[in-house]
Amino acid sequence: MPREHAPRTRHSWSSFWLGTTVGHALVLLIMMAFLIFVGTAAWMYIGDCSAETTRYPDACEALGRKSDWVESSYFAWGLFFDPGTQTGLPPDAGLANKFVVLLFSFFGFVFNLVVLGLVVEFLRKQLIRWKRRHRRVLSNDHTIILGWTDKTLFLIKEQAMLLAGSKARGGTIAIMGEIKTREMKEEVSVTFPDWAKEYPRVKLIYRQGKPYELDDLMRVSVRSARQLA
Repeated sequence: MPREHAPRTRHSWSSFWLGTTVGHALVLLIMMAFLIFVGTAAWMYIGDCSAETTRYPDACEALGRKSDWVESSYFAWGLFFDPGTQTGLPPDAGLANKFVVLLFSFFGFVFNLVVLGLVVEFLRKQLIRWKRRHRRVLSNDHTIILGWTDKTLFLIKEQAMLLAGSKARGGTIAIMGEIKTREMKEEVSVTFPDWAKEYPRVKLIYRQGKPYELDDLMRVSVRSARQLA
């Protein structure tokens, strides 16, 4: 008997348009085209400025002749991409002109904020990823505490006392655990609220990583340090 093939999985309408990066980009492009098109149509519909409605009819027409689709669409693009385009409208222009200009410049401003927010968020995540992958502890003869357990705080205090009592009167302790660095810092600050006074020359460095991963170990310079598990 011929083998029946299972149906291939496919995106639903919502999962593609709302759940993928490509879908988000297409939605934004469609919104951009729609706003520019509607803005062009609205600008052409309200008619040209005249001497009866403004003392500067030439200034209003300079923004884009409403009888010309190309000029009107270019003006609509300017409103969408650069809200400052609206400043070219005469101050005594008609209410219809002001309403169209203010409305579509507002939509364009909000749209650009959304796009810029996505760009900033992408760059921020990329920088965090690079920092996490390539950041290293640049220190010599430091102590490394691998892993974060219920004994880690005791080890930190013990090593701090040893370093404070040594000839150098201080040193560096690097702590690498699988929990977030923020959580490690919070636990240390709660357990040792007077750390700066008791061990002023003992520096603590926190790194998130796996003690059994070679790449993570190399980032804390494991070859030139004393390890504590």
